[in-house]
Amino acid sequence: MGRALHLVGDHRAVPSPTHGTGAIGIGLIFLGLNVARSLNGIPTSGFSTTLGILALVLGGLELASSVLRLPFELPVFAILLIVLGVTLLARELLRSKNE
Repeated sequence: MGRALHLVGDHRAVPSPTHGTGAIGIGLIFLGLNVARSLNGIPTSGFSTTLGILALVLGGLELASSVLRLPFELPVFAILLIVLGVTLLARELLRSKNE
């Protein structure tokens, strides 16, 4: 968590020429944290997993928008809501499958 906050501070202090790389980095940190927890037998956090997935999607959308130079704006908020809904639904389906 400390590394993620450090990355946010660095990203805000020194803007990156490529949009989305900061969010992708934060998403990878959150997901890597949960992988490390899982490998060590510690329960993973659904909250940080969801934040990691959302950060990866946000970073990917920002990166795609700047690299592809699309002639239209991507509906980022709507896409993030869809990803959040799919993540929550998948978590509940996995939970009910394991019971």
